[in-house]
Amino acid sequence: WGAGIWTLTSLQHLSLGRNNYDEQQFPPLPEDMEGLTQLSLDHSNITGPIPDWIGEFTGLTLLELNSNRLSGTIPPQMGNLHNLTYLLLNRNLLMGEVPPEISGLTNLELVLLDNNGLNGTLDDALCPAVRSGATVSADCRGDDPEVTCDEGCCQICQSDGDDPYEPGDWFRNNNLGRWKKKYGRYLFAFVSLRALDETEWTGLLVFSLWTNELFGRPVTHARPLRFDVRFLF
Repeated sequence: WGAGIWTLTSLQHLSLGRNNYDEQQFPPLPEDMEGLTQLSLDHSNITGPIPDWIGEFTGLTLLELNSNRLSGTIPPQMGNLHNLTYLLLNRNLLMGEVPPEISGLTNLELVLLDNNGLNGTLDDALCPAVRSGATVSADCRGDDPEVTCDEGCCQICQSDGDDPYEPGDWFRNNNLGRWKKKYGRYLFAFVSLRALDETEWTGLLVFSLWTNELFGRPVTHARPLRFDVRFLF
């Protein structure tokens, strides 16, 4: 992803998914990106664990990490994300039980956990958090399911070999659409943030590279980090 993105600390919506990136670890978000409400890194070839510091971004309402190769357990620090409404962790390699801290996320309307290696029960760890009418998917189908879940909580039960649940229909049916598709593409290829006056970017709220054909290995450093963005779509 380049290293000027992380200077855009006023961002509220950041979408970098659905590209052809090389294998990478979870990108280190800067601590001062305090206003971030929606983070989308789906289909980004991310490996390794979800970092504990994700719990510092307490303004998040959407966390979209599906369709990567994330491994390890769901960090209990994710229980600090009390504004979280949409949590998409499906189609990864996550293991272990859902931590009980997740039960405090009482604004959840969509939770996708299917196609992972999770185990245990969701009845205490997740189900108390979900709103009436919320949609939850998990690997809870079959005679010996990987996850047990009350049918009133998990409406979508999957098993190994099933087609993964596609959340696009859910967003459309709930008249939400994808926020990433609501913004026009105003600036096209080969624009370097370094070549523009810094004041032009200070208040930027939305940054999306979603669904392009970007490739290569993003530069990663310890937090805080500065990127040189070569593409803005």
